[in-house]
Amino acid sequence: MEKKSVAGKEVFSDEQLVSLIKSGENESIGILLGRYAPYIESAVSGYKKYCDPDDLVSEGELALFLAIYTFDETRASFKTYAVSCIKKSVMSRSRYLQAKSRIPRNMISPLEEETLGYADDCDPENLIIVKENFDSLMASMRSVLSKYEYSVICDFAEGLSYKEIAAKRGKSEKSVDNALKRIREKIKR
Repeated sequence: MEKKSVAGKEVFSDEQLVSLIKSGENESIGILLGRYAPYIESAVSGYKKYCDPDDLVSEGELALFLAIYTFDETRASFKTYAVSCIKKSVMSRSRYLQAKSRIPRNMISPLEEETLGYADDCDPENLIIVKENFDSLMASMRSVLSKYEYSVICDFAEGLSYKEIAAKRGKSEKSVDNALKRIREKIKR
C-alpha cells in the first residue's frame, strides 16, 4: 500500500523530495532514507569496533531526518548538507560513547551531550526559518508519537542528555534510549 503512494517519486531529486516532506507528505521520507543508507553505513563503518553499529545507524538516521527540516537550498545541495550532518552526528555520538566507556562509572559526573548544531550562523532570517521548520516537524511528530515519546524527543531537541531526560521524566536512561529507538522506527515508516 505504501509503495502505491510513493510510486514514481523515486525519480525525484533529493531537493524535490525534501520540499514534498516539508509540505507534509511524509511518505517520501522512506525514499530519502533508502538513498542515504549507504552514506549512513559509510559514516558508521569507521566506528564499528568502538560502538554498537545499530546505535550509530539510528543516530545517522535521526540526523538525516533533522537535516530534512533544517535544509536551506540557498546554501548547499541537500546531499552535501545531509552527508555532513550524518557524519558530524555519528562522529559526535561515537566520541561521546567512547569517552563514556573509558571513565569508571563512579567518577562520571553529569555532562551535557553535544547538541546537533545545524544552524551554523546567527542570521536572524535563517534562525526564524529553522525554527518554523522545527515547529512544523514537532507538530507532525506529536500526532505520531505517544505522550512519553513526544516529551522525550522535545527534551532531546532542547539538548538534554539521556541522563538528564531520565531524571526529568523519572525513568531510567535505558527507557529514554528505548523511546528514542521507537521514535526512529516510527520516523522510518
